[in-house]
Amino acid sequence: PNGIRMATKEHKEIGSFRKVFGRNRSAICALAVILLLVAGAAAASYIAPFDPYKIDLDAAKEMPSLAHPFGTDVLGRDIMSRVMLGGRVSLVVGFVSTLSAFLIGLLFGILAGYCGGKVDRLVLGFIDMTLAFPSLLLAIGITAVSRGGIVTVLIALSAVGWAAFARIIRSAVLSLKSKEFVEAAHGAGAAPWSIVRRHIMPNLLPVS
Repeated sequence: PNGIRMATKEHKEIGSFRKVFGRNRSAICALAVILLLVAGAAAASYIAPFDPYKIDLDAAKEMPSLAHPFGTDVLGRDIMSRVMLGGRVSLVVGFVSTLSAFLIGLLFGILAGYCGGKVDRLVLGFIDMTLAFPSLLLAIGITAVSRGGIVTVLIALSAVGWAAFARIIRSAVLSLKSKEFVEAAHGAGAAPWSIVRRHIMPNLLPVS
């Protein structure tokens, strides 16, 4: 019954959000622009008007025109094509680094919140230490000791962002651990991993 009530409540909230969002023309226009930019960046290799790496010194530093809507740089490369390619890289870096940070935070948050005791104190201390350290300096330090490249950037951003996710998820797990359905699963002899997978992780979606 509790699960049915939660599902019904969530369905009503989603329906209410759709109604409010559908009436907001500014939000719809903003979403359309974002989707257009994402689609343009994703298809940059196919729709870019020029090769973003091609150097043409004869066309260096041209003003915006029909041929080059954003103009050209000092090496004669088409700026619009380079912006589209750079947008794709930015999307990949942003999505992958956020997803990696979330997965790491999910692991440590569940570990700390569910296990409790010494494990919780150890993980929480590591989280606090990470959050206390300046994120920009940490990212620069990781980048400095590595070879560089997009993989290093992904590692640096993931290392900076996971702690915030872990703290939020830990708090949610501590709250869920005391719920009746989790205690009932314990009483039924369910394994810890089964309880986490079937009862705790699905209920973490609203706070994630």
